[in-house]
Amino acid sequence: MPRVNLVLDANKFRRLSTLVNGAIVVEDKSAADIANMLDISEPTARKYMRAPEALPWASLCKLCRKLNIPIEELRECIKY
Repeated sequence: MPRVNLVLDANKFRRLSTLVNGAIVVEDKSAADIANMLDISEPTARKYMRAPEALPWASLCKLCRKLNIPIEELRECIKY
């Protein structure tokens, strides 16, 4: 079976990552705080902080609500 390398465009999720991580810094939240918000473990929260595009949609919306990010800004950051 041939090997397939599915490479994500680095710029595709840069705005989403900047939005979420910027809000985390502004709100002064730690990985433990994010883990408590999303009801997940702290290592998983760190993984999602590095790559917010890996979050399920419901969890991403929940995190944005907790970080006071308007849904319009979230939708602008996601390219389909």
